[in-house]
Amino acid sequence: MTSGNMLPKVEKAFRKLRIVQAALALLVFALTTSLKVVVILYLQGKNNKLEKAKICNAALKQQNKILAHRISERSIICSGNLYYFSCGNMSWNDAEQYRVSKGSHLTSVTSLDEQEFIYQNGADAAFWIGLDNQKRPKWIWTDGSPFNETQSKM
Repeated sequence: MTSGNMLPKVEKAFRKLRIVQAALALLVFALTTSLKVVVILYLQGKNNKLEKAKICNAALKQQNKILAHRISERSIICSGNLYYFSCGNMSWNDAEQYRVSKGSHLTSVTSLDEQEFIYQNGADAAFWIGLDNQKRPKWIWTDGSPFNETQSKM
């Protein structure tokens, strides 16, 4: 074997190594690029999911407000009378005007049973009844019925 023969074999081996090295470098580049794309798509998917979650959360909050309002307002029929209970804060005048706009008045309490019913269903909340003396020297119910102190004692 001569050194002249050896040189072409070594050069061929180096060329093969360079080709393998170049192929590996291209493979690493392709894998790195693919990984970046996957990460970007993953993060975009996460952002889309986050946006969808935010939208769902906002919708749920709105539904919660509606449900809380509906739960805080209820009507109960007792002894042929319809009683409307609300947790809204209003002045006495605003509450009476609201009821008038609905075709009724604040309630007239004309018996001990009715008074007990209102106390039980008012759930220890502040509420208005329709007793008024703003325009008269005597108390009168807003529906026009006279106030009878004996009926309202407990």
